[in-house]
Amino acid sequence: MELLDILTYPEQRSARGDPQFEQSYTRNLKRYVKRYRRFKLPIDTLSRLLTVFSDRRKVDLVFVGTDYLHLMRQVSGRHGIRCLVQNERELRQALRHRVFPLLAWRWRADLNRAHEEDQTAERAERLRGVVTDIETVLKDLSPRAVVLSNDSLFLERALAFAARAAGIPTLTIQHGLLMQSVRAQALDGAWSDHLLVWSEFFRELYLAKGIISESRIHVLGYPFAVEVPAGRTGTGPTVVCILGQPWEKYDRASGEIKMETISNLLGVCRKLDLEVVYRPHPGEDRGSLADFFPGLEMTAGSETLNETIDRCEVFFSWTSTALIQAAMMGRTAVQIRSADLTRDDFSEIGACYSITDDPSAMELFLEEVKRSGKPPRAVSEEYIHHPPDLGEAFCSIMDSLPD
Repeated sequence: MELLDILTYPEQRSARGDPQFEQSYTRNLKRYVKRYRRFKLPIDTLSRLLTVFSDRRKVDLVFVGTDYLHLMRQVSGRHGIRCLVQNERELRQALRHRVFPLLAWRWRADLNRAHEEDQTAERAERLRGVVTDIETVLKDLSPRAVVLSNDSLFLERALAFAARAAGIPTLTIQHGLLMQSVRAQALDGAWSDHLLVWSEFFRELYLAKGIISESRIHVLGYPFAVEVPAGRTGTGPTVVCILGQPWEKYDRASGEIKMETISNLLGVCRKLDLEVVYRPHPGEDRGSLADFFPGLEMTAGSETLNETIDRCEVFFSWTSTALIQAAMMGRTAVQIRSADLTRDDFSEIGACYSITDDPSAMELFLEEVKRSGKPPRAVSEEYIHHPPDLGEAFCSIMDSLPD
């Protein structure tokens, strides 16, 4: 773990098979810094006030981001929790769920500015200043652990670096699917002291890839809320949901496959008189989708995944975590597989149905859905473990860590 390696993620991602990633990533960073500068005074003032108020309360765990609000609520009765937020959305989520927030806007903006430095010495100096500031705050809070959703992005790596200097362990929770069949090395896990995964399947996968040692990896289970919605009423047609992926941002060929598949699936649904709604991935461009598919209904940006799952019966995607969650919540989930894309077969590993991207295969499957409803497939516990008490599972791991 070297100081300058904090900023190597975009280059690593581009080198492992996403050639357009670095350019897109850097463009988003510049937008973030520009927005922070615009609201710098009120953000910094609020940050100081929250930091002062937080010092009056005992802190056991610092979570980075709001991905694991469900887990935070599960353990809040046993641990004092703070949540480092990086934008307005995360701040609103933390406040709405009564999790005490601390603002990390300035740290993230300073890290982004460090990335823009051309000279190594200047980059290292700016990085050192951010890491030292983070270390000071962590020492004042003195938590038992810092919990990350990844250890690849700039802020998360800076926190891991500073936490190690402060003698505070870091835990990264698996946040998405890792493919057994994809040769690219996963980036998460190398910077954290401990990695918490969704099941024994992913534990063995991380170990096989040599990312982390056996003593540092633990099975937590699925860390998100899973509620099985009530069945739909009425006799209307089945609602099909396509869960998007932002492949075109990073790989043109994969993006073209995605667009062709969507076009074919929409054609099949029109033929069978099935209602379709598209749920864009946060990284997708809604405007481009609307231009390419005029009249395509898309979910509102404010609609949660659980709300989408509640109103649709059948879900199609390629490798989406949301697809697995739909299956876990009792919906018919279908993986679309292409011969030109190397992906695990979800039907073989116990995740959900899988079909080829051939239009005739889509039509055959959806005809059966119309005839019989095509009952959902239960997700294998070996693939996704769903602990009866997520908070207890997390606390048990915390208690097993060395002092």
